[in-house]
Amino acid sequence: MAPFLTPWRCAAGVALAGLVAVPLLLPLLELAQHGIGTWSASDSRRVSQLLLQTLSLVGGTLALTLPVGIALALALFRTEFPGRRFLLVATFVMLFVPLPMIASAWQAFLGSDGWLPLTWWGPNAARPWTTGIGPAIWVHFLAGLPWVIVFVGIGSTWVERELEEQALLIGPPWWVALRFTLPRCRGAIVFAAVWLALQVAGEITVAYMMQVSTFAQEVHIQFSQGTGALARSVAAALPLVIATWALLTWYLTRLERLPALAWPPAEPRQFDFGRWRWAVAALLLVALLLIFGVPLASLLWKLGKQGHPPHWVAGNAWSHFLSACRTHGADLAKNLVTVGGAAAAISFGALILCWLADESRWFARLLIAVMALAWSLPGTIIALGLKQVIAWLPEGVLADLFYYQPSPMPLVWAYIVRFLPFAVAVLWPVVRLVPREPREAARLEGQGPWREFWTIVWPLTRHAVFGCGLLTAGLCLGEVASARVETPGWESFAKLLFDRMHYGVDNNVAALSVMLLGMIVLLAAVGVLTARRTGK
Repeated sequence: MAPFLTPWRCAAGVALAGLVAVPLLLPLLELAQHGIGTWSASDSRRVSQLLLQTLSLVGGTLALTLPVGIALALALFRTEFPGRRFLLVATFVMLFVPLPMIASAWQAFLGSDGWLPLTWWGPNAARPWTTGIGPAIWVHFLAGLPWVIVFVGIGSTWVERELEEQALLIGPPWWVALRFTLPRCRGAIVFAAVWLALQVAGEITVAYMMQVSTFAQEVHIQFSQGTGALARSVAAALPLVIATWALLTWYLTRLERLPALAWPPAEPRQFDFGRWRWAVAALLLVALLLIFGVPLASLLWKLGKQGHPPHWVAGNAWSHFLSACRTHGADLAKNLVTVGGAAAAISFGALILCWLADESRWFARLLIAVMALAWSLPGTIIALGLKQVIAWLPEGVLADLFYYQPSPMPLVWAYIVRFLPFAVAVLWPVVRLVPREPREAARLEGQGPWREFWTIVWPLTRHAVFGCGLLTAGLCLGEVASARVETPGWESFAKLLFDRMHYGVDNNVAALSVMLLGMIVLLAAVGVLTARRTGK
């Protein structure tokens, strides 16, 4: 342990408590203060139903996403075939597509009012949105698939090359992948499964629009129905929150076993499909077009749809697109700046926290406890705590920045509380890989803590911090629940899209989605070029 870092750890602990822990604990304290009144048998049945629906949604998504994601991760990261880099870039681009847009795209394709409506897609019940747990699982599968591919794929690049080459002398590549590669990257697989389960359980966009009763959706519904109703909804979610917090506390203590998520990925031993490589390339390209290209085409069809019977008109599509750019282009630009700033603050702050926790047991335990609580609470409950803290701010500059004036600060704060645990989980193994010898030598030479950080820790981790920032930006871009703390004049674009989706996927929703996708592709191209320059 480095005693000269103790003052810095104490300061970081105070900041962690004030910025993260207090907003998390306030809803729970409100529950303890107001209580929930009489608990009836109907309440118990309601909680049982919420638990069953939440577990069904999470379990169905994991069962569908993990096998497909693991197979695609090995194909894209560990094999060679024509077009692999293009498919890999397309997968990284999909990380930045918000969940409301994915839901809108597939509703526009297979929904009751879609391009190709199908009866098995789910019941309509005279609503503009198709409902049911089946469509909800499908949308979560598509939203989580790129993340599982990236997590497992990058984790597989950390498998020892020598081990795989020795195994290839005994058996074929598929046998090596099953017996050696996948077991050695099981930490990344577990991380992908935990992350996906938490995202699905705490998400409200798909659950609300498709009428799937989960704990997160219940809290969202009760949010505007008064203190008593909110306290009851928090109480309903509390057993699952406590169980999740305990599981995450146990899990986060073992993060040192996870392969580090570095950027760019290391060059691993590449497997070859041989004569099947063109067939594999064609199969993956067709799958990519079906999964991502078809809903995009349906959005374009919705963009220009008009008349009865409906038909597509290019002029109508262009008119709606220009109208969306004129009306909400500034909102999108401000939101992208907010997301970028929040992602940079989250990734850099997570690096500092992991560095301070590396040699301090008490600070590591504090960090794990707070991060596990932040990761287990639904976003709506976190937004409630933030609104209560903001209400305590004194009149003046702080009140103007967080409440009265158009400002990105409330959204940035909400993003930090929501996604700092993700960044800590990603960067913790990276910091633990920093060699201790140069750090101890720097201390013997009398270097201060920040000189150690900037000369040793930062150069060895900056690529991972950059990659973590990109992934965090993708999460922030699709966050809806935390937007409840936004100020008028600086709204979240995902929340705007979510509000418009209540009336179905019409021309305006399609225009907003296409405009957002265009900006994502442009920024992704800039990000790839920047990553290449940074990696040199």
